[in-house]
Amino acid sequence: HIQYKDWGGKPLENGIDYLSLEYHSICNMRCSYCSPTYYGGHKSNYPVTSLVNEFIQNNLLEKTNYLVWGGGEPTLDRDFDEILSSIMNLKIGPRIRMITNSTKFSPLIKKGIDEDRIFIVTSIDAGKPDTFKSVRGLNGFEKVFNNLCSYAEDNPKNVIIKYILNSENDNFSEIDCFIEAIQKYKLEECNFQLSSDFKEEVIQSKRLSAIIYLYNKLKSISVRFTFMDDLIIQRMPPINEDLIKSINLQLQN
Repeated sequence: HIQYKDWGGKPLENGIDYLSLEYHSICNMRCSYCSPTYYGGHKSNYPVTSLVNEFIQNNLLEKTNYLVWGGGEPTLDRDFDEILSSIMNLKIGPRIRMITNSTKFSPLIKKGIDEDRIFIVTSIDAGKPDTFKSVRGLNGFEKVFNNLCSYAEDNPKNVIIKYILNSENDNFSEIDCFIEAIQKYKLEECNFQLSSDFKEEVIQSKRLSAIIYLYNKLKSISVRFTFMDDLIIQRMPPINEDLIKSINLQLQN
């Protein structure tokens, strides 16, 4: 999606304020809410390592406030360690938001988390292994939890665990199992992001009840911080008395 045109002036004169690295679509998961845009298997069609090194040589990343690293799964790129090492070697550099499924443990990511240079976002979306496989398209429930434990061991505030609610995982029993897993793996000191399937235009009362239930269950085990993302906010239905009654009834039951 590179565009070549006259942008006017010198857009990179003051460096790059925000950088998003999403240069391939190789992923070992097939999440039910995702699309081939992110797992289609396309490799990068330009020299990413050379480009990032050129940014570094021209001091374009020294004032970068934010770097988002997505994909595909970032850690599956063969040049991942080289690119990340180059960025982390900067004395003054960006804080990195790494969107990873955590199926592959990266010592370099762990180092960045511990040094407060990286924070990761990993979706779990399940409380049981079979639901995890159904939603995420891969057997890896325990492996992901174990890797998250390793990442969070010394600096848990830089680990965000995400739960994207959909029709397969928004029942209260699944949420209860998720909470039990968080306690089992001692991840209460991490941060938690609640989201909803972006393919649904409006969130119905059943899903809202599940969001409220999950939020309060996380609060009851004293996790560090829980927040709801824009996908929930943007899909909220009009609030009225009937909706509130419906939610109350489902929560009471």
